[in-house]
Amino acid sequence: MEKWEYRTAILHANVGDKGVKEYLKQRWPNWNPPQYAPQALISAMNDYGEQGWELVSFENVYTGNNWDIAHPHGGGGNWAYSNAYLLAFKRRIVSSN
Repeated sequence: MEKWEYRTAILHANVGDKGVKEYLKQRWPNWNPPQYAPQALISAMNDYGEQGWELVSFENVYTGNNWDIAHPHGGGGNWAYSNAYLLAFKRRIVSSN
């Protein structure tokens, strides 16, 4: 039977973070990404992949000061924006048997 371990991370998309703009420019030379483009997370997600983690969920969230996740209240047509994303990863546990 296969066994899995899981990991979650809250990452903030920001093209201004160290090395992100250079990474994006290398990948898409003619694109000038907006500051909070979700593509700013690709390099960090690749780092998880290098460690064997497979991305299974990616969701825009709103976070509090304690990294708690807020849930929207009601509707009313109001829009809120966030550059925070909750990512869930899994990787197979390799048995030593």
